[in-house]
Amino acid sequence: MVIFAAVLLFSILILVHEAGHFFSAKKAGIRVDEFGMGYPPRLIGVQWQKKERRLKVIFGLKRLFKSLKHTELDADERQKISINQRQSTFLLGRKSATPTIYSINLIPFGGFVKIFGEDKEDQSLKSKDSFNSKSALKRSIVILSGVSANILLAIVFLSIMFALGAPVIVDESKNVSLRDEKIVIAGIAEGSPAEKIGLQAGDGIEKLEFRIKNQESEDVNREEIVITEIKQVQDFINAHKGEEITIVIKRGKEVTEKIGIPRIDFPKNEGPLGISLAKTGIKTYPWYSAIGKGISYAFQMIGMIFSGLFMIIQNLIVNGKMIGGVAGPIGIFKLTSQAAALGINYFLHFGALISLNLAVLNVLPFPALDGGRFLFILIEKIKGSPVNVKVEQSLNRIGFALLMLLMLFITIKDIMKLF
Repeated sequence: MVIFAAVLLFSILILVHEAGHFFSAKKAGIRVDEFGMGYPPRLIGVQWQKKERRLKVIFGLKRLFKSLKHTELDADERQKISINQRQSTFLLGRKSATPTIYSINLIPFGGFVKIFGEDKEDQSLKSKDSFNSKSALKRSIVILSGVSANILLAIVFLSIMFALGAPVIVDESKNVSLRDEKIVIAGIAEGSPAEKIGLQAGDGIEKLEFRIKNQESEDVNREEIVITEIKQVQDFINAHKGEEITIVIKRGKEVTEKIGIPRIDFPKNEGPLGISLAKTGIKTYPWYSAIGKGISYAFQMIGMIFSGLFMIIQNLIVNGKMIGGVAGPIGIFKLTSQAAALGINYFLHFGALISLNLAVLNVLPFPALDGGRFLFILIEKIKGSPVNVKVEQSLNRIGFALLMLLMLFITIKDIMKLF
């Protein structure tokens, strides 16, 4: 169930991003050839044919099997088959607007949108319904609409979270009505006893135990304490440094025990167990306040993401080191699973965070990203003519290759952390 939630979240984030491009392209009068759920090969698609006033069903695997069946044919015969297949799919001809194919594809993850002329192919340069024929403003809106869609999705997630009840830090100086107050782990030091025994940020500490076994009678004497305040945890751990203690935690709906030994000697600002604690509670907002909170919090998070990104780049340039932890697909998938296990509120908060990170990443002026394509439009307006097609395509390919290499490097680091 948790794995399904993680896959579903990522699919929604990608589909919403592509839907932003899709709707803005349609609004701008640009032909959209296909909007697909999942990645090819295509399983099935539907296409509304306006002239015939009927819905055409396209069986993708049938076409795939036909291509495989004719692999032994020579190049000319294969080309004829390919042309016939394209003609059977796009019946309305070149001059009229080809209806969009809405498809379900074999790889059940994410989605894509295919916009006519986006890659600046020769046949689309003069077509009135191509991406390239539109004004710089309309092209910019289409390109940046994916980013806008991810920000909007984050606001929706956060608004729902605040309406259902958002986890907040308890400030004892304020008399605020909260529910489900508990002591949770806010952070875990790398390499600490807490990390080694499998404690995670967000775990609620229910109870602490110290068990002493009587050698003569084999009875077990227990010293245990139910946790309601942070000081109780700190005092108990300090009293049992170097001794084995049992930590009863609640993760989502599951209650488990973790056994660890607090350190006698430990790095400064880490503590014997290597955890930071917070007292939290759930605060519920009316729906109209929840929307306002969702909008303001989303833009606060965007500011924090840009600030963190700036610090990472600055430290990388000045010191040649990467500060903080950068997670790849495996790391983010693991974090998503953890957030889903903690409950719907945490899952919505994490989903909003990932959606905003995706928006910030895509708006960066780097080739192959939405921000890079927007940069080419700005250069076009400044110099008064489009950037050379071959140069733009080459830079986008190089940018994409660099992004894939970076993703591969981070993924390898994620895998190494698992062992």
